Amino acid sequence: MNNINVYEKSIKCPVCEKETKIQAPKKGSYRPVKKDSDLMQNYEGINPLFYEIDFCNECGYAALPDYFNKIKQNEIDLVKSSISLKWEKNIYQDEYSVEDAIRQHKLALLNAMVKKSLLGEQALICLKLSWLYRINNEKAKEKRFQEQAILGFETAYQSERLPIGGLDEWNLLYVMGELYRRIGDKDKSLALFSKVMVSSQASSKLKDMIRDVKDLMME
Repeated sequence: MNNINVYEKSIKCPVCEKETKIQAPKKGSYRPVKKDSDLMQNYEGINPLFYEIDFCNECGYAALPDYFNKIKQNEIDLVKSSISLKWEKNIYQDEYSVEDAIRQHKLALLNAMVKKSLLGEQALICLKLSWLYRINNEKAKEKRFQEQAILGFETAYQSERLPIGGLDEWNLLYVMGELYRRIGDKDKSLALFSKVMVSSQASSKLKDMIRDVKDLMME
């Protein structure tokens, strides 16, 4: 392979213990240009979001990189019995498409559900799936995964250790509030935003983001 945008990355699968190769974006192949109000980063060049899942095409195990190797023996057994036994390899081009990324994120979500992973992990994948469907201009599916992300984040906020995927308490409340705004629940959105605005621990940058979003609500 001689692609100027991506390179082959080798990873060892903790489920089947085989070495597998996946694509990863090269430095300089993308540049961040703007961030949507729900924290989706937009890029010029290739989109690193398309390469965010570590996956094994040999056995079907997949997860976000921070969780890929954090798998216990009983979870390995669940993946093998529920996914690997039925797994058929996918064929990918050098550069992943948005459809490839959706397939990989859905595989990671399936694995997380099979493993009975914490809901914060599942919610993160759902949030990223909503971004991918936005890129693909599939609004109904974008909203469906926004709703799933909210459900997971709300439970995680009450019962799991923070931060989740880099989101501390205040950023998580902001994301939930923004997701509620995007699905049309203004009251729940404002209630969550208010918690952030009255907190002395939330950053001024985050509060400025909420003011910008509230301006959108007024419009």
